[in-house]
Amino acid sequence: LSRRGGPGDLHHFRGRQLIGDSHARNYVPAVQSLFGLDSVRYLTVENECSYSPPVLQHKYRGNIEDCLGYVNDVTTHLERNVRQGDIVFVGQRLFVNNGKERQGDVYFDHILSLSRKLAAKNVPLVLLDGTYPPSKMPQECYPLPWKPFVAIGEGCYVHRKEVKSAFGKFEKKANFYQQRETNFFYAPLREGLCKGDVCGQFMPSGTAIWRDMGHITDAASTELWLQLRRELIEQKINSRFPKVVFKATSKLPSEP
Repeated sequence: LSRRGGPGDLHHFRGRQLIGDSHARNYVPAVQSLFGLDSVRYLTVENECSYSPPVLQHKYRGNIEDCLGYVNDVTTHLERNVRQGDIVFVGQRLFVNNGKERQGDVYFDHILSLSRKLAAKNVPLVLLDGTYPPSKMPQECYPLPWKPFVAIGEGCYVHRKEVKSAFGKFEKKANFYQQRETNFFYAPLREGLCKGDVCGQFMPSGTAIWRDMGHITDAASTELWLQLRRELIEQKINSRFPKVVFKATSKLPSEP
């Protein structure tokens, strides 16, 4: 369990909160860059334990009871402690079982249940997407001192079109509920890891993206804050929830 922002007791966690598995942790630096380091707390679990219903936890590689306990404890904590001005982010690995399980109604019903509990407290929920890595580990694609001329070939990148369409069913459902639910927002960030038509090993800035097959570097995540901001502004989160405030320095380059 990864925690930041207070003691081990869940009840000390308030503010901008991110929950889910280790792939949700991918986006912590982006959220911190948008809202401020000290205002972001994360409660994430490894070994594929996402914030998912019991029926979808059979793939968890740890103790199932631990994963069930995580979901129940986080739900109870949020119900008891969030208040206006807070915001809850939910992230997850999407490509478990070829990405099918977490694109279905069972998973979305679970997220919607939490969203509606938060709506009663006038707190928004932001659903994040997952990453879509190339098929090779990053060390197979990076030039190294003893391999200075590594070719960035097949398996080291995927095309943007494939990344965009990989979780089409998930995106369709997320967009549907974003338009239907008063406090439900959807922030797809995976295409921010692409440069032109290619989604490979480096950000447009040259920053290395991948730590392994699915987890991204903190530096790459930090560069996604701008895309996260655009998504939330386009969905009018600030006008719908005026107490949700971005940190003063997180402005678009064109803003005064």
